[in-house]
Amino acid sequence: MSQPDILIFLSDQHSGSVMGCAGADIDTPNLDAIAREGVIFDNAYTPCPLCVPARMSFVSGLLPSHTGVYLNADTLSNITPTFLHSMVAAGYETVLIGRMHFVGEDQRHGFMKRLGGEFTPTTWNRPEAKMKEFRGNYAVPVWFASAREGMIGGGESCVTFYDRMITETAVEYLSQPHDKPQCIVVGTYGPHFPYIATPEIYEKYKSRVKLPKDFREFPEELADFLGYRSMHNTEEVAIQAMAAYYAMVEMADGQIGRVRKAFHEMAEREGREKVFFYTSDHGDMLGHKGVYGKNVFFENSARIPLLAEGDGIVAGRRVKDNVSLLDFAPSVCELGGAEKLEEFDGESLLPYLGENAPENRERVVVSEEYDKYIDPKYWEWPMKPEAVKDSVPEYGIMLRQGNWKYIHYERIDGKEVDVLYDMENDSEETVNVALQHPDVVEALREKAKATNNVKALVRQQRTHARNAKLFQAYEKAIDFGIGEMWTDNPPEGRGKPQP
Repeated sequence: MSQPDILIFLSDQHSGSVMGCAGADIDTPNLDAIAREGVIFDNAYTPCPLCVPARMSFVSGLLPSHTGVYLNADTLSNITPTFLHSMVAAGYETVLIGRMHFVGEDQRHGFMKRLGGEFTPTTWNRPEAKMKEFRGNYAVPVWFASAREGMIGGGESCVTFYDRMITETAVEYLSQPHDKPQCIVVGTYGPHFPYIATPEIYEKYKSRVKLPKDFREFPEELADFLGYRSMHNTEEVAIQAMAAYYAMVEMADGQIGRVRKAFHEMAEREGREKVFFYTSDHGDMLGHKGVYGKNVFFENSARIPLLAEGDGIVAGRRVKDNVSLLDFAPSVCELGGAEKLEEFDGESLLPYLGENAPENRERVVVSEEYDKYIDPKYWEWPMKPEAVKDSVPEYGIMLRQGNWKYIHYERIDGKEVDVLYDMENDSEETVNVALQHPDVVEALREKAKATNNVKALVRQQRTHARNAKLFQAYEKAIDFGIGEMWTDNPPEGRGKPQP
């Protein structure tokens, strides 16, 4: 294949299970069409179930343990090359349209141009006053607590307006002539909470969605590490959140369809081949096990959608092997004839896209996170400030190999746990079979040791936190402003929704 135009549509917080083509009762005709006309990966995972770490791994092809980025208040070193740098060197024009969640002065990391602006703060200092001004009711609850703060229902929000704007910007850019081959990332914010969607679509799903069986059942084996994340919403609130989320995914599907159509038309006009990808940075638990949002390794949080279609890609293939968001870096470089860096932690997906795909590979796919253990005495909402002050750092790692999912958590105080799920026979992750399969646990635990050094990680993250304070002081001293953050949210996108 000659250098094709490549477009990656990257949403935020879309669980890989919430698509029609993944078996959910949801209307996603465009994603379903991509699955029919191309390849869908049924077991694709994020390298970290949190926005910034996942996205820095996406562009760099490196695990969080190799980027050092585990938290949202951090960013990729500007001397770490990304796959975009390789694509530029190969003759591509690299374009970011919308969201990527870069923090600090470097808002490119290999992108030659950026259109549409960023949804979240791009500076080390959060512009709280400005956010209240142009976000209104959404200045704070754009996070998991929105499930308890009444930010659920039918209406408009800053998210719906931002994503429409990014879609229009992408369609406009794709309508223009482009001499160079294009490597484009279109980044939207939905279906990330707040759970608010167009009223008509929201009402459709209110009577259609069903509560997950485990909506109040957080696993006992992990309660001492993650139990504070279980929110125990009422059934009414849980249904509202699910309905709004499903509606947001349907809205995103329409945006994906518009961008894909414009991309195909551009490639045809320019006489170049094309490859279109859809994926997300991580998923959303959406009430499963009482959890909303991400930050856990359960399927709804860690498994992401990954679909590909275009020239040279077979139609109608479902890939069961485990793959990763990390695989984009080597895959895109190979597609564009660019240099694949030897330090990439991902593997190319191209063998799956052609006629003779591999089967039943025993590859190990890794996801990591750094979190804080919150003492049960603080497990109430709103959480008291001293909860974080008294918290204990902990490191988590997930290894997915074959039908096994191994999860290990280790706290700085020495407490640790091993969990093993048999995903073939227990897809809902209800039974920890670690004691029944000690040989599997031992083998995967040995593999996990390659990145598992909780004491070194805690030291590293303390250094990063100190550095962030220095960067904040510098921004204030030079009156840096709010950087490239999007501020054009209209008044209609600032009020509360109708439940």
